[in-house]
Amino acid sequence: MSIDSKNNKYTMAQVQEFGERFHRYMNDFGAPGCTIPRITLMLDSLPEHAKIIQGLGLPIETGISHSQSQYRKVWIDNQVTRSEWRGFVGPGVIFIDAICRNRDSGDPRSTDMTKAIYEASYPIDGLMYIFFCDVVNKETCRIVDDHLIRRMPQVRPSMTYGIDSDQFKIILGTELGRTAARFVLGTWGQGVRRIERVTVIAHVSMKMMMHLRFDIGDCP
Repeated sequence: MSIDSKNNKYTMAQVQEFGERFHRYMNDFGAPGCTIPRITLMLDSLPEHAKIIQGLGLPIETGISHSQSQYRKVWIDNQVTRSEWRGFVGPGVIFIDAICRNRDSGDPRSTDMTKAIYEASYPIDGLMYIFFCDVVNKETCRIVDDHLIRRMPQVRPSMTYGIDSDQFKIILGTELGRTAARFVLGTWGQGVRRIERVTVIAHVSMKMMMHLRFDIGDCP
């Protein structure tokens, strides 16, 4: 089955297969079968997440005006096609609050928009983190909740999984994991940069609400 299939009700075995495949594509320049095109879209111009960036070396700003901030709020909303990209970009980080593309709209792919939005403000090679905030994607929530969170004896506020762990590959195979992997492959190609870790930041008191953080680094 194609990774780009419109079916979003994948079985656990299919999700694991997708995660294994993207893991292989990002780590191995010569891995066959990768059909993800390089991203070339550029934009000329584009019109608080402090708690989840503690310890990452990113600027934490308080008491300054929007015009002075290093973070740029972006909201692109096509009310005709109902495609949307909403979030923030900052030095080394992308926060995605909402991302949606009507497949039949002819609008740029979500990964293309993400790269273009970031590059409008910062050099792409400095990007280290991608956050998906307050995740509501049904497939991703179902897989993470059923196969990771529910199997833990006690849910921790933050759970980090390394590149060779089974949990990492499961998350990489979800819809948002596949989106992050397509972004990396479309931006740098195979065997250049990769997702090294994924962190689940859980809202323990709110069922199926969480942030996902994908850490990007160079391939060895």
